[in-house]
Amino acid sequence: MSESSGEPEDPHHSLMLALNRQRQDKIVKWVDVARALKITPQHLSRIRKRESPISEDVAYAMDKFLEREPGTTWLTVQSMPAVSNSTRSISPEWSAAQRAKWRTMTPAEIVAEGKRVETKFGVEGRLAYLEAAHHERAKRTAADSASSKDSAS
Repeated sequence: MSESSGEPEDPHHSLMLALNRQRQDKIVKWVDVARALKITPQHLSRIRKRESPISEDVAYAMDKFLEREPGTTWLTVQSMPAVSNSTRSISPEWSAAQRAKWRTMTPAEIVAEGKRVETKFGVEGRLAYLEAAHHERAKRTAADSASSKDSAS
């Protein structure tokens, strides 16, 4: 129960508050928290906004970051409502033309472009670029697999 309102505590909100307090105590940035959890800053951001579920591995990494008994966070996560797939989406700042371009680029071209993005927007920008490009290429691969199965029939 929340002390001030008498309403039940939101386990996600409580977990995010604990992460933020520990982050502040350690005097680190969110990017450092993400690194400690072995996920991208974008993934951590989606977790914080309830757009992505917390996996068991990430939950155990949170326990380590929060310096508490392993499994504590995972028990909390299991009490949370599931994250809907409808809340997940590719970052809106990527244009349709850019997403189409990724589907035609080779992995080496994407990595090279990611390095150029980093010079303008830093490591977080590069990670966001690579993550979005990977997502688009995965969609292309899935579509290619489906069409090759259809043509084989």
